[in-house]
Amino acid sequence: MDRASAHYASLGWQVEDVSRHQPFDLRCIRDGAELHVEVKGTTTAGAEIRLTEGEVRHARSFPATALFVFSSIRVNREPNGADAVQGGADLVVDPWHLSESSLTPTHYTCRIA
Repeated sequence: MDRASAHYASLGWQVEDVSRHQPFDLRCIRDGAELHVEVKGTTTAGAEIRLTEGEVRHARSFPATALFVFSSIRVNREPNGADAVQGGADLVVDPWHLSESSLTPTHYTCRIA
């Protein structure tokens, strides 16, 4: 999140972390425009990411969305038990437009009774 926030701040956006209460991670404001950014981190090359149903719904409905993927990261366990992230590469998709062909369902929830 810090890396994505720094990226958008360097482009002149005012950046707010809204991930605790919104289906996206960063609200960016610049010159009266609003951009919603989904942030993902992965140890993979970032060719695929996992999205929640809420993230997909929001990306489809809000007109100005972007995707920031921090890929190829290495996570090392510190002696104190904390995780330390090293390396990584940024991939920014802006604007981000989801298409049906880019989505693959991975599970369903089934209510019993």
